[in-house]
Parts: sequence; C-alpha cells; structure tokens
Amino acid sequence: MLGLDLTLSLSRQAMIVHHRQRAARMSRDELHQLADELIQRCHQQEHLIMELQKAAANLMVQAALKDAPPLGEPSDEHRRWAQELLGQP
Repeated sequence: MLGLDLTLSLSRQAMIVHHRQRAARMSRDELHQLADELIQRCHQQEHLIMELQKAAANLMVQAALKDAPPLGEPSDEHRRWAQELLGQP
C-alpha cells in the first residue's frame, strides 16, 4: 500500500516490551485507567486514519485530473440515452 514500511524500529520494539512489563506490574485500577486511555486513543487514531485516507484519496483524484481535458457538454447521443432512460420521446 503506497510503499509504506510498517516494520517497527528496534527502539519502538524495546518501548513495547517496556510498556508490557510495566502493565504486568499494574494494579487492577491502574489497568482499568490504562484501558480507558487506550480505548480513547484507539478511536482518535482510527478517526485520524480515516480523515488522512480521505485526504490522500482526494489528492490522488486531483493529481489524476490535473492534466485531464475539461468536461464538455453532453453529446446528442448522451441526450438520447437520457431520454430513453426517462421514458421520454
């Protein structure tokens, strides 16, 4: 997908191990609070990802249409098709 490298760096992997070890030592109340924070972050990040995907798609469309010829008036053939579809003589 778009040439993205999703491999985690060694420092990120080490941070994950550290956070997992810290979570293993937390009390039930601390875990509850952490879970609540993570749920909120997850939803915020999902929303951000969706907005960024929309923005990227819009940019891709703009780039594709940049050099496209302008749209003209419908041809007589298109008008006939429209009349047929609408059941008009």
